[in-house]
Amino acid sequence: MNSNNNTSSIQGEHGKGNFKGRGRIDQIVTELRRQTDARHDFVLDTRDLAVTVGEQGEPRMIAHQSSAADFFPRAGYPLLDQALNQVGNRAVSGGIPTRFMRRVWDANPKRTAEFMTGLMHDDPKRRLVRVLDDNVRAFLSQSYKCIDNLDIAEQALKVAMEHKAIPIEASVSDSHMRLRFVSREIGEELQRHRTQADADGKSWFAGGIGSQDALRKVAAQSWGEMPGDTIHPALGFKNSETGHGGCDLDGGILLGACFNLAWVRQMVHEVHLGGRLEEGLFTAGTARKHADLIYSKITDASNAYFTEEHFKKLVASYEDAQSNVLRAPSVAVKVAVSACDSLNESDMDNLLSYFCEQPGTLSEFNLGQGISRMAQDVEPNRASDIEWFANQVCEGKLSKEIERATVKHAVQTA
Repeated sequence: MNSNNNTSSIQGEHGKGNFKGRGRIDQIVTELRRQTDARHDFVLDTRDLAVTVGEQGEPRMIAHQSSAADFFPRAGYPLLDQALNQVGNRAVSGGIPTRFMRRVWDANPKRTAEFMTGLMHDDPKRRLVRVLDDNVRAFLSQSYKCIDNLDIAEQALKVAMEHKAIPIEASVSDSHMRLRFVSREIGEELQRHRTQADADGKSWFAGGIGSQDALRKVAAQSWGEMPGDTIHPALGFKNSETGHGGCDLDGGILLGACFNLAWVRQMVHEVHLGGRLEEGLFTAGTARKHADLIYSKITDASNAYFTEEHFKKLVASYEDAQSNVLRAPSVAVKVAVSACDSLNESDMDNLLSYFCEQPGTLSEFNLGQGISRMAQDVEPNRASDIEWFANQVCEGKLSKEIERATVKHAVQTA
């Protein structure tokens, strides 16, 4: 693993700036170490703060009173969109809707800045302000319990090493960090019938029918030749340092041919809620003291999930969905798209293609695998939602809806 804190050679997916997006685990850890040195967290009274408009029309947070001047430069810090939304959400009881917040700022920045400042001063509260790379990335409650991305990453790597699990994906964004690991030592080969077309036209090594663009950014190709129908247990670690969810450990499965991930159950969920923070600078050392219990839970849950006995029971639950052949694939795809908030009509053609590309029959299980394959085409936040939905389909939980739609379609086309 690369421990060099200099990230000048690590760039984002679009070739500029600090690393964001999907990448190798060493890239992510290097970036998290850089962020640890580049961030500032402090708790201040909202009467000491103000929102103003920058030279480019961007929202900025500045010191309104001298007590905040120790933490803010004279020009203040730009507010990321997610932080501006949090200012609005916490300014009044019930919060200002996110879509409305951005629209009114774009329509009249100066008036909106004055309004936001007035709300903060009229109902004063102490807030945790999180700054990274000279941007306000979060505006949170003073009782927000900070759980460090870097600490979670180090714990995840420790668990992975203990179970000889391989990192297959990692991502970092302004709001989330995600790490995924898979055990090669535990696996079951699914009994899926392959047609002659499957045998002639497909590449069955690991990741062979996955998104090659996505897989180039992760460690998938290092698996080399292996049975494409082999299924393995996976662990997914997710954390937000900015109030966009808790610290989660999820258990899932990975199917070799596409390198599809589907998430089965949430094993650890920790909210970022703790005791009241005192006014002033908030250090990373304090945050680590709160996290020891979380690490114990992660270790226990991982040990329980990475066992052959548990995994065989999980794989057995997919047998019925494999045998349920769908009579109208296009109808089934429409039902799936309608049932998943993270899929829309523009995804239907790709989903149908991925569904039909799966080996064997057009079963409900393969529809779930096609949905999981869709996740490789989108950004990590949306991908995670799709992967959770994919498992529901793999387990046959959409059976009744698909059957009703199929019968209705048959009547209409008779």
